[in-house]
Amino acid sequence: MRKFIGFIVFLLIIITAIIVYNKIIKAKPGAENKQQGKGNAMRANGYVVTPKKLLSQMELGGSLLASEEVELHPEIAGRVTYLNINEGQFVQQGTLILKINDSDLQAQHQKLLAQKKIAEKNEQRLKELLSINGVGQQEYDAAVMLLNNVNADIEIIKVQIEKTEIKAPFSGKLGLRQISIGAYITSSTLIATLQQINPLKLDFFLPEKYSHLLRLGLKVFFKTESGDTQYSAIVNAIEPRVDKSIRSIQVRAHVDNSKETLLPGSFVKILFNVAELENALLIPSECILPDADGKKVVLSENGIAKFQKVITGFRSNSEVEIIEGLIENDTIATTGLLFIKSGMNLKFTNFNSMTEKKSQK
Repeated sequence: MRKFIGFIVFLLIIITAIIVYNKIIKAKPGAENKQQGKGNAMRANGYVVTPKKLLSQMELGGSLLASEEVELHPEIAGRVTYLNINEGQFVQQGTLILKINDSDLQAQHQKLLAQKKIAEKNEQRLKELLSINGVGQQEYDAAVMLLNNVNADIEIIKVQIEKTEIKAPFSGKLGLRQISIGAYITSSTLIATLQQINPLKLDFFLPEKYSHLLRLGLKVFFKTESGDTQYSAIVNAIEPRVDKSIRSIQVRAHVDNSKETLLPGSFVKILFNVAELENALLIPSECILPDADGKKVVLSENGIAKFQKVITGFRSNSEVEIIEGLIENDTIATTGLLFIKSGMNLKFTNFNSMTEKKSQK
């Protein structure tokens, strides 16, 4: 039994010695790096920095609005005697849409017309008598005042009669009818809506940092939620102040809707161009390594890896602009970024496009 225990202890001592030798003595600090530096190089894909055209777009939300829109309400209360609403149909400006019973007003109008005839005859008779001194000036003036009062009352009645009618204030499409003929309505009753849908207005907000890009006549492009068709609009009005609650500027654009494929109230996605550069230095977004001091990339200098700090600008879906830190024809690594260390030998196996290896620096 003691021999067996002694054998086990001896075996454990041998195993421990082997582990210590492999961990401490054989794996000396820097030995692996030196061996890798002398022998095998780190393989990675390379990207040669070349100038490109940069088109940076920002996606904004916007709303389509009718060029003109109104809710039709009567000005006075009464019973509807005429109703001309074809739901969803186009009407011309001035078309009679609704008529309220005006029989009492018409009767008053006829009464005043009769009074006017009498007042005119009386004024004419007194005028002739005044010319031969048959009456005094005061009597004639009273007759003239009476005639003028009657004319004024007639105009008041005409205005009241006009208020019994609702006419289309502009050409457009009628909405859904909310009442029926014979209904008693008041000024708060909604009859229908009228909208002018060609052209349309496009309203959206642009962050104030891009306010310098705005100008009248600027063309913007947008898409609706219902499809991928791209539409265009022309900026025709800009709010002269910044909304301090959202730090943005309201912009209004004109949209041609002659085919009537767009509907007022629709939400749209606007593609706003924030940058368009002819010779921008662009690199893949995945090449950027963020750290506490900023951003850096793995730059190849004569085949040796170097972490180079960079300053970035505009960013697209897959690329980012380099403002400072790289120049044209610099070669950077695009793969194995987490395993590359400064000073390592780099061997690029693939390059962007068909760039020649001699482009390396």
